[in-house]
Amino acid sequence: MADDPPLYTACVPPLLRHLAALERVLAAVAALPTPARDAVLQARLAPDMLPFAAQVRTAARFAVRAACPLAGQPLPPPPAEPGPGAPPQVVLDGLQPAVDAARAALQALPPAAFAGADQRIVEDRAGQATVRLAAERGLDMPVAAMVARLVAQEVSVSEAIRHLMSRPLKQE
Repeated sequence: MADDPPLYTACVPPLLRHLAALERVLAAVAALPTPARDAVLQARLAPDMLPFAAQVRTAARFAVRAACPLAGQPLPPPPAEPGPGAPPQVVLDGLQPAVDAARAALQALPPAAFAGADQRIVEDRAGQATVRLAAERGLDMPVAAMVARLVAQEVSVSEAIRHLMSRPLKQE
């Protein structure tokens, strides 16, 4: 692991930890009495947010959408989702496979595939738009670059903060 590319180390292990935390949340929801469980599955933190069940599927899929392009790997197909109006138990039963599929996809990514990831063009959909990101296209990504340097133990946390905070403000 010490010799793994920095972007692998900064990406895959933290995403796996987040998926494990998500599993613990799902286990807690599954242990609730039926009326409370059903309410949680439809709960929204804000009126314009997706319900809990959709947030879980989105979080699991995000892990895959973040890591696979960095590794130069295609996205695996998402697991099937229950249709609209599915009973709450069916919705809940479909969430663990979504997390399992994300974990399996991340675990299948070889660390060596992340070599050169900082130079790769990453293309993905953001709503209705296609977004292309790449360091070689002159995009300034100071936080991502500093995280990679931190993981590689090239700088200390205090040095990274000092460097990022000393950057001149730019008009966006």
